[in-house]
Amino acid sequence: MTRGLDEQTVKWIESGLNGRAQKVVASSMKLSRSKFADDTKLGGVADTPEVHEATQRDLNRLEKRADRNLMKFDKERCQGNLIHQYVLVATQLESSFAEKDVGVLVDTKLNMASLMSQSLLTYVEEGNVPALKALLEKCRDVDERNENGQTPLMLAAEQGNLEIVQELLKKGANCNLEDADNWTALISAAKEGHAAIVAELLNYNVSLEHRDLGGWTALMWASYKGRTEVAKLLLEKGANPNITGMDGETPLIKATKMRNIEIVELLLDKGAKVSAVDKVKNICLL
Repeated sequence: MTRGLDEQTVKWIESGLNGRAQKVVASSMKLSRSKFADDTKLGGVADTPEVHEATQRDLNRLEKRADRNLMKFDKERCQGNLIHQYVLVATQLESSFAEKDVGVLVDTKLNMASLMSQSLLTYVEEGNVPALKALLEKCRDVDERNENGQTPLMLAAEQGNLEIVQELLKKGANCNLEDADNWTALISAAKEGHAAIVAELLNYNVSLEHRDLGGWTALMWASYKGRTEVAKLLLEKGANPNITGMDGETPLIKATKMRNIEIVELLLDKGAKVSAVDKVKNICLL
């Protein structure tokens, strides 16, 4: 998601994103906002390299939010502009003199919060370890949150920055807090395959069976994404191989559907039930 927007605007945006293939436009137009039946546009002014970098970070956050919800972008209809080049879903956006199609227009106005002040969150996003360490020495709230409810620890775990994760944990960061989507640092690290961070979190009494809004645990995400080392760590720590999500699927069903054979073998070794079926009566091993 993006920065600097009030809660009403965020809800307005999210209502237009649910259940659709999204189209994104990154532009340097003046701030505008409009909404259509299937599309949303947001924009601001991007006229410096610093603001361009901030805009790209917003696109990265938008991509991660879509990936969390298993949403897809229509990359053929995503556009950039002639001044700056932007990347979305590992693809450079096509340059354009003007907007060719309705979509989500992301630019500097969405990042005003980070331009106004420095914080633990911004240092984590930048990967600025020295600045973060210095701020931690005088920071009272190591669990400050951004507009999506994410803490510095959640962001660092998602990004795979082990050094920052370790620093935050040493300063007392709560590893069991959840963001607006009920995601924890462990779920984010497991989904992205950051095994070293998962191992670190497991040393701090982290909740293994915490579920996100979709009912998925860290083990479910690891099984679905094929994160073998992460799945092994979670199972060795006692994660339940037969837990089910809102869709009725177990980690074994998810691993089988995605053909993640090594994880299937790990789950079976830990007692996963082959007879499990999901809500549409698909047996886990076909």
